Parts: sequence; structure tokens; C-alpha cells
Amino acid sequence: IAAQLIGLRPDLASLCLDLFGYLKPPITDLIGKGKNQKTMAEVPVQDVAERCCLDARMTYQVWEHIKPNVPKAALELELQVLPILIEVEKRGILVDQDRLALEIKKAETQVAFYGALAAREDVNPRSPKQVAAKLKERGHTLTYNYQTGNPVTNDDALRMYHWDDPLSHIILFARKCSHTLSWFEAIRDKHLQADGRIHANFHQTITDSGRVASSKPNMQNAEEPHRVVFVASPGNEAYSADFSQIEYRVLAWASGDSKLQQVYANPLGDIHTDTALRLNVPRRIAKNVNFSLLYGGDEHTMYTRYNIPLDQGKALLLDHRMTYRELWGWVDEQKEGVRRKGYIETLMGRRRYFPHAQSDWGKESAKALREAINHPIQGSAAEIQKKAMVAWAKHPQTNNIHDDTWFDKPLGEVIGEPGALAPFDAPLKRKRGANFGEIYDA
Repeated sequence: IAAQLIGLRPDLASLCLDLFGYLKPPITDLIGKGKNQKTMAEVPVQDVAERCCLDARMTYQVWEHIKPNVPKAALELELQVLPILIEVEKRGILVDQDRLALEIKKAETQVAFYGALAAREDVNPRSPKQVAAKLKERGHTLTYNYQTGNPVTNDDALRMYHWDDPLSHIILFARKCSHTLSWFEAIRDKHLQADGRIHANFHQTITDSGRVASSKPNMQNAEEPHRVVFVASPGNEAYSADFSQIEYRVLAWASGDSKLQQVYANPLGDIHTDTALRLNVPRRIAKNVNFSLLYGGDEHTMYTRYNIPLDQGKALLLDHRMTYRELWGWVDEQKEGVRRKGYIETLMGRRRYFPHAQSDWGKESAKALREAINHPIQGSAAEIQKKAMVAWAKHPQTNNIHDDTWFDKPLGEVIGEPGALAPFDAPLKRKRGANFGEIYDA
């Protein structure tokens, strides 16, 4: 954890190599590999003891080397979050198995329906080769991956270049329904345990920004329609506390943009609703557009992903830059700082290096700079979220999805305000319900 806070690779072997030039012997030297691999219990005790001593010595040397550079407040926060995540893993999330069976049946029906439509066109939506051949047969001009030479038929390409063909819609719906079915089947077949719950693994050192990640299953990928199968324990309620537009609030504070700060000075201020009205699109699309613009998207990105006409997207980008001049000035300053220093930091000092930001290859440099702008925004928001998790440590937390914390709490229990977590106002949206997919304002 400490190593990742200062932008180093967070595993002992990499740290030994990066800091001391020492190539740590792999564990396979001790237990072998393949079909001849031993269990640790089969290795002589003396050999195991020597390996343990080596790991302990190298861990101590790494810590002594990096300790002066580790931001203390950030490390203390991570160490407070660690036992909370352990409890979240142990507690798990209860699964409504009847609802799960119903959702699987619905998804199977949808997969069969769109599969039949695709079969009538003699194409398998999951076969890029067949999709490309069918599009070419229908008169489409294909784009090709410059590295592999293969035609590009992913979802973005279908929306960007082939949206006027009904076949593209069939393929996209078929893929989406197949993904939903796979998600529910994985919950049933792989992750559901004997206690009727899933117990996901939560990680603190997977994402560079510091966001909490999860696996088996990846709850960050649980879309709202997927969440209906997750419920509270008998006598409890599903409860969610979600920071309202926290990343754009971080931006308003960090950039000092007066127009953006005026938006959030109003308790009902919402930049995404404003964009939705100007574009005449649903708010969820406007939200994606706003972040797309911020992280390097352009009119082509908006057209590809959200089917917004190119001229309308171009006008929005220009309008965004003209309206929030100080914000875009801050973005340019951050990019220049990354080019000069090679790294960027969050509110609490979590550092990430971007060596490619100084590259002479324009495409590589541009990608690094887009990612660099993302780091202080998402990373600072993640730190605020973690502070809230610590403030709510006594309450039964069951999941963390970016800026949203789930609780499986008794009906009468009050989840209080987490206190001052940031140098700006960070209001919460609270919701409750029978399950985590159908929850409403508390």
C-alpha cells in the first residue's frame, strides 16, 4: 500500500528490482511448477524458514527506503480502511435466489429472441469475423485495426460507422443480453456461497487512482439492472449513501473555476442536468458526455458512444471550454506540470508517474496526459469516499462502488453525516429499498 502511494509497483519482487536492482528468487524455486509443483507443507522446514527470512528482510529494507517519501495521512487512511474491507468481505451481500432465477429466465428469453433475429440474418453476434463479413456484404466500409489488420466490429465501431443499419442494433442488443445472462449465471454458479451470500474480494492496490476495486465478482461492474438480486437481511433494509457529483465538485475546488463553483453553491446545482437540457438527451448520457470531454473526448467520442451528431458535439465542446475557462486553464496547467515533473498527485498526496507524458510520440503522450488529468480527480474523490467509510465503520457496510457505499442496516438505524471530509461541500444522496437495484430517495 505504501509503495503504491508514491507511484511504485506494489509487489515485493518488483520493489526489490526497481529500488535495489535485486532479482528476488521466484516462489517456483521453492515449490516447483507444473504437475511437479509441491505444496508448501511438502517443502523442508529449513528451506521455508530461509524464504520467510528473505521476504521479511527485503520487506523491512523496502519500507526503510520508501518511508521518508510516503504521505503519512494517506497511509493512515488506507490502514484504517483495510479492516473495514475485511469486514465487508466477511459480511457479504445476501442474494434473493428466487429473483435471481427470475432474472436468469428473463435474460435467457431475451438472448433467445435477439439470437433468433441474428440467425435470420445468418450472423453470430459474438463472432467478429461473421459480423465483419455480414456488414461488408451489406455494403458497409469497414475500419481496420492498424496493429492486427483485423476489421473492427466492437460496440463503439457499430455505433460510429454502422448505426443506420438495423443489424447493428440487433447485434448490440444480443451482446448486451448475453452479458447480462453471463453476469447472473456467474452469481449463481461461481459466487453464491452456502450462506446464501456472495463474498467479493476487495482490493486497495489494483487501481492507480486509489479507488477500491473488487473481484469474484467485480461489483464495480454491477449495473443497476443487475443489482435487483442483492437484498438486505431479514428485518433490515438496503441502504445507499452516494456522494453527489463528487468528481466535478473536486474539479470545482481544485480548478477554482467560479462558474462551476456557482453551480454547486446552489444545493440543487447539477452540471449534468444543464448539459442534458442543452443536448436534449437523458441525464445519464449528459453525465458521460461531461466526463468524456474532461478526460480527452471530442465530438467523435460523443458520436461513437452516445450517437450525438458531430456538429452538435463540436458545439458543446466549444461551449464547455468557453463557459468553464478557469477549469480548462487548470487542465492545461496540470498537463504542463506532468510534462515537466513526470507525475501528478491527489489531494492527500497519492502520486502516479506518467513517463510517456514526455514522449515525442504524440499519440502516446496524449494518452498519458488524458490519464494524468483523471488521477487527481478520481483519486481525490476516492480519498473522500474512504474517509466516509472510516466515519461509518460501526455501520454494516456491504459494498463500495466508487462514490457509493451500501449498507445492510436495521430499519431504525440512522446513518449519520460523515463530517467534514473535504475542503468543500460534499453532499450525500441517500436511498433505501427492498433491494439495491430498486432503491429510492430516503
